Order: sequence, then structure tokens, then C-alpha cells
Amino acid sequence: MTAQRIVLIRHGMPQIAEGVPSAQWKLSADGAKASAALAENFRGYEFAGIASSPEPKAIGTAEALAAPLGLGIEIDAGFAEHARHSLGYLPRADMEAGVARLFASRDERVFGDETADQLHARFAAALARQAAKGARDVMAVTHGTILTIYLSRTLGIEPLPFWRALTTPAALIVESGQMRIVAPA
Repeated sequence: MTAQRIVLIRHGMPQIAEGVPSAQWKLSADGAKASAALAENFRGYEFAGIASSPEPKAIGTAEALAAPLGLGIEIDAGFAEHARHSLGYLPRADMEAGVARLFASRDERVFGDETADQLHARFAAALARQAAKGARDVMAVTHGTILTIYLSRTLGIEPLPFWRALTTPAALIVESGQMRIVAPA
């Protein structure tokens, strides 16, 4: 069975620490509260569980969603953010410029440790693993850059403006080739 609805959650607001790689940032208290508030939008959905990136901010977001929905969490590295371990902490302007280069290039490593094509393939494979479980709906907690690459190719959206407009957290519901965005109230 193929999932009828895919719910992609961009993680909640992390505790940003300049000396710590972003892949190690934890979810902030405000991020946890906002993430839990998203859960009300998914009563009546039929999830097998929540898949999550292995990054702490994503796991914290998944935990905040899982509790009110009574769901378990499965860590899936396919939903991890674009690997940028070689870059370290970057000021916002440098980060945006690098992400713009990544979106503009498909198969060339121009920013970080993976190409856009590698990210798309990894994410699509992770979604396929979750859909293969047979639940009507799939929920995955992930990150802005990788989900933007996936959605831009799947739905034909312009990646950079979409990425810039994403909130933390945000729920992107994909159904029948259409997307709806839900943010906490």
C-alpha cells in the first residue's frame, strides 16, 4: 500500500550554539511547545509511527508530536539534514549563499558533503521505506534543506524562496500531488 498522505515536519526551533555543529543542536523549550501544538492537526490520521532524523532537534520534535498522538518513534538516517560537517558554524548570509549554490547544482558537490542528487535519493528512499509499512499516512520529522530539495523536485516548486519561508516547526502535508503547509498557532 502506498501512503495517501505524507506529512513532512520541519523540526522545531533549536537551541543555537555557535561552537556546536548544527547537527548536534537540541530542541529549545519554545520549539518543543510549538511542535506539540502541531499534533492537534493530525488527529484522525492513520500513522504507523513517526520517522525522525537522528539529529537531536528532530528527535525532540518527534517526541513532542508523538506524546499527544500516542505514537512511537523510529530513527531513520535517510531524513537527516544535508551533511555539512566539513563547514562548521556559518553566519546566516554565508549559509544562505551556500544553500543557494546547492539548490542550483544537481550532481556537483558545491556546498557541504553531499550533492543535491544524493540528498534527493536518500530522502526518497527513506520515504519509500516508511510508505512500505502500509499505513495510510506517513509522518517524518526532518530538516529544511533536504525536504526543500525533495519537494522542489517532486512538486516543481522554486527551492530558494520556499526554503527561506519555512518556519520552525512547520508541517507540510502532501496529498494527491498538492501541498498544504501548517504552522503552529
